[in-house]
Amino acid sequence: MVLTIDIGNTKTKIAVFDGEQPVEHIVVECINQKFIDNLVDKFGVFENSIISSVNPEEEQRVADLLTKSGLKCHLLSHKSALPFEIDYLTPATLGKDRIAALAGAYAIGGKGNYLIIDCGTCNTYDLLVDGHFVGGNIAPGIQMRLDAMHHFTAALPQCTLDDACEKEMLLGETTKSAIWNGAYWGVMHEINGYINRYSKEYEDLKIVVTGGLFTLLEEFIAQLSTDNSQLIHEPMLVPIGLNFIANYTSN
Repeated sequence: MVLTIDIGNTKTKIAVFDGEQPVEHIVVECINQKFIDNLVDKFGVFENSIISSVNPEEEQRVADLLTKSGLKCHLLSHKSALPFEIDYLTPATLGKDRIAALAGAYAIGGKGNYLIIDCGTCNTYDLLVDGHFVGGNIAPGIQMRLDAMHHFTAALPQCTLDDACEKEMLLGETTKSAIWNGAYWGVMHEINGYINRYSKEYEDLKIVVTGGLFTLLEEFIAQLSTDNSQLIHEPMLVPIGLNFIANYTSN
């Protein structure tokens, strides 16, 4: 059994793997000792555990809890043993969730060319080519765009994901629908542009899409795969990658 912990800005996602199969997936706001002990009581002592975190202090706190429970713990970084090379010029600043997502794509499809799209607070676009992470981009997600239009203007109202318009409506008929459509279709055309560009540049490109906002974009994204690409949706991409790295590191 392997325990994976992905500590984000607001939520912590925990997954338990038996081999390559996830057998438990939990989202919590914070981890305490009782929570870890309950997992050990339920599943036994884990062979490996791994943490990916955006917060170094929280990462160390959770690592200490695992140690107290007698668990081995690996802290994910760009220096971890990986099945691909990182060509990023500033690898220390590369988000650990992005590293895990790259490993998740590799775990699913093996060697090959991948465009990994993570739709969340920010949208990330990462390219894995012939065993090398060659780089990626980060852009505002839908809600961040909605927030920015309200925050940085005097008159535009605040919109949320709950204000979603009909997908077929390309142009807004009210100010709120114009704001929503601008954010939504801006992201859609952005995603479409990346897929079109890299599908032409790399043969047999696998497009792996993940992230909490995928369901909002799913209907449109499903239409974007091309004759030269394959579309894969994997909501558990980061935990799958963490599990792969934990096993890869221990071998």
